[in-house]
This record gives sequence, C-alpha cells and structure tokens, in this order.
Amino acid sequence: MIKTKQDKGKMIADALNNLPQYLPAAVSSVLMPFVRQLNAALPDGEYLLDGKKIFARVQTYETKPEKDCRIESHREYIDVQIVLSGSEYIDVFSQTDSPEPEYDVKADVQFYDIAGERFVRYSALPDYFALFFPQDAHRPQIQNLTPQRVKKLVIKIARGLFK
Repeated sequence: MIKTKQDKGKMIADALNNLPQYLPAAVSSVLMPFVRQLNAALPDGEYLLDGKKIFARVQTYETKPEKDCRIESHREYIDVQIVLSGSEYIDVFSQTDSPEPEYDVKADVQFYDIAGERFVRYSALPDYFALFFPQDAHRPQIQNLTPQRVKKLVIKIARGLFK
C-alpha cells in the first residue's frame, strides 16, 4: 500500500497477482477470470463483466506532461487501473474540497485544480495495479521522461460492492 501518515486516502498499489486479496469474494469471482486473460492485444473498448456493477475500459493514449493532466475522483465507482503496455506516473491526492467544475453524474467524475497540494507519485507499470477509492483524487497519464504510448485497463467497480 502506498500511503503517507498525513494521507487520508486508501489507494492501494501492488503486484497484479495479489489483486484478489483486496477485493470482496463476489467481486473477485467476476473480475479475476477477465484479468487472468489480459494482454496488450486486447482491443480498446468497454467490457461489461457484471452489467454496470463491474465493467472495464481498455484505452490507448499518449502520456502527457504533468501540467496537461487533470486531477479527478469518482463517487460511485472504485477504479482498478492496470497498465498493459508502456508506463505512466499517477499522482494521488487525498480528496479535496476545491473542485473545478461541478460533479458530472453521468460520467461519475469530479475534476480538481489543486496545484501545490501534497501527493504521492505512483509509477504504473505492467503486471501491477492501483486501486483508487472515492476519496483518492488521482492524476493519471503523466509521462515519465518523454511521451509514450500506453495501453491501460480501467476497471470500474460499483462502490456498494465493497460494503
């Protein structure tokens, strides 16, 4: 787990083969068969694993300088982010009370402008995952040294499944 004493977030990062230990059994039984067959050839798109309770999005993009990446959090879904190819930095913040625009209910996203706040920087690599809870504001897609092509899987798990 990556966490500082001052950080009130619950963000978890670990080796991909350890993911089931962080998930409720009902979630793991749906999610892990999909995760075990992952590879970089998986086409971009959305994959429904349990309707809108558990679904995944595969996306390919170029990483960007930190200043061009947005800080976001989600209220209704917990994110599991897995890089399939390439690498990126993801900054993690304790959720803040200074949102940029209003919360987008349909997209389940809240953006923030909290430059200068303390954060933990996670280096996202293949064979590892990061688990972001609603209180974990995060800034993904940050380039390491130069822009690179990243293929990433973002799994959305309805937060009610973690109760």
